[in-house]
Amino acid sequence: LGSSGPKGEELILHHLSLAEAALKTKKHEDWEILLVSAVREISEIKFEEALGIVEQAITLHPSSAMLLKLQNDMCYFLGFSTRMRDGCARSIPFMTTETPMYNFVHGMYAFALEESGDFIEAEEMALKALGMYPKDPWAIHALSHVMEMQGRAEENVKFLVSTKQDWGDTNLRCHIAWHQGLSHLDMGDLELSLKHYDDVLAPNIGILGVFALVDCSQFLQRMELEGIEIGSRWGAVVPEWLTHKDDHRLAFNDAHIALAAGASGDTKTQAQALAAMNQFLEDKSHLGETSHSVALVIGKRLLEGILDYRNGKYKEAVIALLSVRYKLHALGGSVAQRDVFSRVLLHCAMAAGDDYHKTLATQLVYERVATQSKSSKLRRLQKEVIQM
Repeated sequence: LGSSGPKGEELILHHLSLAEAALKTKKHEDWEILLVSAVREISEIKFEEALGIVEQAITLHPSSAMLLKLQNDMCYFLGFSTRMRDGCARSIPFMTTETPMYNFVHGMYAFALEESGDFIEAEEMALKALGMYPKDPWAIHALSHVMEMQGRAEENVKFLVSTKQDWGDTNLRCHIAWHQGLSHLDMGDLELSLKHYDDVLAPNIGILGVFALVDCSQFLQRMELEGIEIGSRWGAVVPEWLTHKDDHRLAFNDAHIALAAGASGDTKTQAQALAAMNQFLEDKSHLGETSHSVALVIGKRLLEGILDYRNGKYKEAVIALLSVRYKLHALGGSVAQRDVFSRVLLHCAMAAGDDYHKTLATQLVYERVATQSKSSKLRRLQKEVIQM
């Protein structure tokens, strides 16, 4: 409902009308009525309005893991990491070990803590969740996020390999495998990274919808930034993304369409992506929609920056990407996912060639080293920028 498909999709509206009709057949709890109202707002791509209603429902029914998960999802779509964390902090004290999905909400809390930068607390919470249920893929995912953000690549690979039987058949399988792949890249295992993409990530294209497209686009882009020759692999991703170019349900998806359109190397495809964005922004019927508001401030400029990067206009790309750099959280997604755009910015600064951009690239690397001092990739980058 919230992650793909255009506004007004018949299947969504059909099920929503059934839910609204059900409210009239018998008396329902107030939180249930609020939930249906929230879903109506989601269907109209008004995520912040939906989030407020969901939080009202949680106040009435704070022990509901389902409502808390919806609150977390809305925060994820909006980039509200501290609000996601606070939602968990408000609800969990009302739950007991007998509450359905009690372990799962602790895995959710771990992820929210990590996204808020509370890495020590996040790891403790993830381990607590795994202590209750060792096969919880969301807790595994949260702990992997912590290791990624701290540059603990080798430890992360060992952890994910040792737990593969617990997440390998879940709907998170592609995404957790993506995290494993990031660690392979961090350690400089380039051949293994390419094999990991071919054997583990790519087979999910066409099966796991936009979730797989996001993971594959991210990984292809990062491999290219590492200098890996990926051949025609974008060819399986670009056409799939182009079927969503007019959806504009999530600004996060639009940002990945930008990556795919740029990577196509085809001026017609790039022009189609830019035209779809311009048409969306000019259509007043979309005013008030979350994705429209984000596209106005971030989306179009990000698309332009990505296209400049792909067309060798590195200085122009730097200007565009710097202008939205500290606004990217509004795209939604995780810190680790949005980091791909910071990596493109760094690449463009390094490729621009003049002294100003060399200094900028060096500063951007120093920023990263300050928070990810254990990262092998960053140590390699540090040496590279010094030698420029």
